[in-house]
Amino acid sequence: MSVDQSSTSGSRMSMRQESGVLQVDDKNEYETQFFGFTPKSFVDGVYNAIFEYLRDGIELLEKYLVSEFEKDGVSKEIVREGSQKLLSHFRVRFDRACDKLERYLMKNIFHIPSKMIQTCDVVNQENNYTESEEQLLDDEIQQLQIKIQNVKYTNAYLKQYIMDMEKVQNQLDNVLSKVESMEKICNQAGDL
Repeated sequence: MSVDQSSTSGSRMSMRQESGVLQVDDKNEYETQFFGFTPKSFVDGVYNAIFEYLRDGIELLEKYLVSEFEKDGVSKEIVREGSQKLLSHFRVRFDRACDKLERYLMKNIFHIPSKMIQTCDVVNQENNYTESEEQLLDDEIQQLQIKIQNVKYTNAYLKQYIMDMEKVQNQLDNVLSKVESMEKICNQAGDL
């Protein structure tokens, strides 16, 4: 039941779906997507936490018994031996109880119905492309990328052309203003 122990449980069986059979790794991945964790790791975490509390409790009991009965002639080894027997007795019962809890959780709480499809997987089921269709899509993407590059180049060229035309326009405006001022001077002088 603990992380390093292995037992056959519902989480290790394969799950059927319309599209085929999901393997154990796929099921674990799907459970992780759905719950945010694997149910087996959750159960193992609960088991390990409770067992640590049980072990800590028995250690405290052992320390208390040693302090109480050491003065009556009971040795530390006898108390330790008794606490180890108590721990192994509790562990057998605790393992059985946790196995029942695991079966219940896997069957009733962490069970993902076989027809259940997550939103992110619906897209994959609806869009099953063949290799030739994927190649066509890749070719289309490559053509679009080339078109995008061409449009970027054209935009950069046109931007530079506009800047050049603005410079030319400024120069022409300067020339025009000089010609107009010269014409004005000539008109005032009466030469025309």
